[in-house]
Amino acid sequence: MHPDTARIAALWEIDHAIEGLKNEIKRLYADVEAAKVAIVEAETALATREKELAAAKEHERALSRKLAMYVGQRDRTKEMLDTGTAPDYGAAKKQYEQCAAIADETESELLGAMEASEAATTARDAATARVAEEKQRLASAQEIRKSRDHGLRVELENKAPVREERWKGLHPDDRTQYANLIRLGKEPIAEIRGKTCFACHTEVGPQVRTEIAQAKASHRCRGCQRWLIAVEPPLP
Repeated sequence: MHPDTARIAALWEIDHAIEGLKNEIKRLYADVEAAKVAIVEAETALATREKELAAAKEHERALSRKLAMYVGQRDRTKEMLDTGTAPDYGAAKKQYEQCAAIADETESELLGAMEASEAATTARDAATARVAEEKQRLASAQEIRKSRDHGLRVELENKAPVREERWKGLHPDDRTQYANLIRLGKEPIAEIRGKTCFACHTEVGPQVRTEIAQAKASHRCRGCQRWLIAVEPPLP
C-alpha cells in the first residue's frame, strides 16, 4: 500500500475505533434510559391491572350481596309455604318462584364474576412481576454502565492524541477530501474487486490498478472519490 493511502487507512482505522467507543458509551446510557421508560410503562400497566382487579372484586361482592338477599327471601318464603303461615299462598308462591329464578341467575353471574376476578388477579400478578423484572433490568444496566463507562472514556481519551497525530500526517488536500467523505457518511477506503471500485462499481483502469497493487501511487476512485486499495493481483 502506498504511504499516502496507508496514512488514510490508519486515520480511518482510529476514527472507526473512536466512533465505536462513542457508540458503546451512548448505548450504555441508552440502555439505562430504555430501562427507565420500560419501568414507567410497566408501572402504568400495573396500575391499570389493579384498577381492573378492584372493579372485578367489587362486582363480585355486589353479586354476592344480591345473591345472599334473594336466597334469603327465597328461603323465608319457602318456609312460610311449607309451614302454611303465608298470608297469601298464591302471592307467596309467585314471590318464591321469582326469588328462586333471580337467585339462580345471580349465582351464574357470580360464578362468571369469580372467574373474571381470578383472571384479573393473574393479570395483576403478571404485571407486578414485569415491574420487578424491569427494575432488575435497570439495576443491571446501571451496573454495566458503572463498570464500563470510565474505562471506555479513558480509552477514548487515549486515542485522541493518536488521532491528532495521524490527522496532521495527512497532506492538506487529503484532509479536505477525507473530511468531505466522512461528512457524507462514506468510508474513505474502497477495495478494488476485479476491475471496479467495490463501493461504487466504477471501473478502474489497468494502469491505476497496477500502480496501486505495486504501491507506486495513491489513487482515488474517479466515481466516489474514495482511496482505492488492492485486494487482488492486477490483471495482466
